[in-house]
Amino acid sequence: VPLILVGLSGTVAAPPVFDRLAKAQAAATRTDLMILRDHVLSYTLEHLALPASLEELCAQDPELSGKQGALLDAWGQPFRYVPGEGMTFQIWSIGPDGRDDSGEGDDVSMGF
Repeated sequence: VPLILVGLSGTVAAPPVFDRLAKAQAAATRTDLMILRDHVLSYTLEHLALPASLEELCAQDPELSGKQGALLDAWGQPFRYVPGEGMTFQIWSIGPDGRDDSGEGDDVSMGF
């Protein structure tokens, strides 16, 4: 009987652990997005133009150029970046479902 109770208590405790993990991944991704945003803004001030891509940003930014995984979200997927009209841009993660919803749905995004 104790063996069955241990197995059942594990199935009850697992969902809160996975929920906390998902929240931590989303928080880490939002932090990384803010860091990337700051680097894009610094690049823009220095070059008077937005970078064409995150790869261009990393090639020009000594803080990012040597960091392994600087362009990956908490789920191991590359961040998406689209320069817009004028000095606006959007950076997003495709989120936990792995589908690119262009910053919508469960994607984690920041627009500027």
